[in-house]
Amino acid sequence: MISVATGLALWKSGAVMLVGGGSTTQAMVDQFVKLCGRKDALIVVMPQTREEPSKGVSSGEMLTKSGLTNVIVIREDSFSSESLNRLELRLQEARGVWVPGGDQNLFLKRFGASWCQRVFPKLVANGLNWFGTSAGAMIASNPMIAGNKDGGAVMAEGIGLVDALVDSHYRVRRRENRLRNAFFSHKHETGIGLDEGEWVIIRNNVIEEMYGEPHILLREKFGLFR
Repeated sequence: MISVATGLALWKSGAVMLVGGGSTTQAMVDQFVKLCGRKDALIVVMPQTREEPSKGVSSGEMLTKSGLTNVIVIREDSFSSESLNRLELRLQEARGVWVPGGDQNLFLKRFGASWCQRVFPKLVANGLNWFGTSAGAMIASNPMIAGNKDGGAVMAEGIGLVDALVDSHYRVRRRENRLRNAFFSHKHETGIGLDEGEWVIIRNNVIEEMYGEPHILLREKFGLFR
């Protein structure tokens, strides 16, 4: 279950920064840069949430303009087992991964749920920092909210970076009931509703920081939002 930080651990895994969508502000970028620690650290932009991942160069340019000097963008829209092996090796050298908004289902389809579930949680545990906004935030759950159907949520396999069910564009798109219904229909102990511009930073399933007023739903306190 997600909890709120009460102290600092001697060993820190990587952080998972989840943003509710909307415009990516300079403050968000600066926060991610701070998490990654060094401006020459390798940052891998993975825009496979988008129909045309090659357009993810805009995210790379934004990070470069913010002072990061070692940013690469993965532009492919399909991957062989060999290319996935090469990507995994590259990610082992990285300090941060940046996943923009789009369609979380595309990301899982292109990389495969089993590959994502094997690779990313291990890398984050070993110090990789994850930035995900909108679809890039929702994919951190497993299962994740994959869409809408008949007023409810369609669920699918996600990555499982955090022990929580995450929804984005929360108030703007009136997703309060979607999150609540999905949350109480599945295994998660915590639900996090992030509106546009809001974010949380989670490390070892502990919320270290938050911006805005994210709605945090706890199963142990049925119906209670923080």
